[in-house]
Amino acid sequence: MEEKYTREEMIELYLQDRLSLEEKTGFEQKLLEDASFSQELDLMRSIITGIQMKKDIEVWTELEQIPTENKLKQIVSEAEKKYNKRKELKLTTKKRSLFISVFSSIAFILLLFFIGIQPEYSSQKLYQQYHNLKDIEWIPNRGGILLNPDRQSHLNKALLLYQQQNYAEALAMINETINGLGQYNIPDQVVFFSAVCLSETNKDKESIEKLEYLSLKDDSEYKQEAQWQLALAYLKDEKRDESRKTLLKIVNAKGFYADRANELLDKLEQKRWF
Repeated sequence: MEEKYTREEMIELYLQDRLSLEEKTGFEQKLLEDASFSQELDLMRSIITGIQMKKDIEVWTELEQIPTENKLKQIVSEAEKKYNKRKELKLTTKKRSLFISVFSSIAFILLLFFIGIQPEYSSQKLYQQYHNLKDIEWIPNRGGILLNPDRQSHLNKALLLYQQQNYAEALAMINETINGLGQYNIPDQVVFFSAVCLSETNKDKESIEKLEYLSLKDDSEYKQEAQWQLALAYLKDEKRDESRKTLLKIVNAKGFYADRANELLDKLEQKRWF
């Protein structure tokens, strides 16, 4: 058998179940006698398993989380170095060449999937499609806590600025309105529209923090609006997984935004080939 096949060919044929009964018996006897041969078989089996895993949906999910092609190349390179450092394998030049060749094939397949399987809609496209502030109505005194007359006067000015889409000045007026108030003394309405103004002035991190706060308040009159805006804010910030989780909560709650959330979820899951 050794004259008929090289060591690497024997392993390949064994894993493909293409050896005759006599050849298979001899091969397995050699595995028992030669530890390094057995290690080489385990390595090749792991590599082939890795290639086959591309058919599993979990690989698609993991690949989607890799932000760039360069990041994927870095992961492959680091894995190759890790295996090359395994002294117990003591790879000969020929074996190392075989390993690198097969590993390169895996890298190529992964890169092909990364480049080829992409979301049908980008996060920014979906954000622009569903972002509509006309849905949000600023109703005076909605949201729990009432303000004193002076603060309410400032808030009314902020409302006018907001309606004029002057979000930066509206935000400044809101901040003046709540200056000196503790977090739990600020009406949910003010927190919500402050978050909207922050988003419209590209202060996304601060906006998300306020929306997350309202989304966790079960007694807030703005919980549904906050969850919807939070899902969109995550998209704007390229956090598709967080947006997906928030949309699922909206759908399960079966509230005002459930249908739109379900529609957006469907678009988030759609893929395209190249």
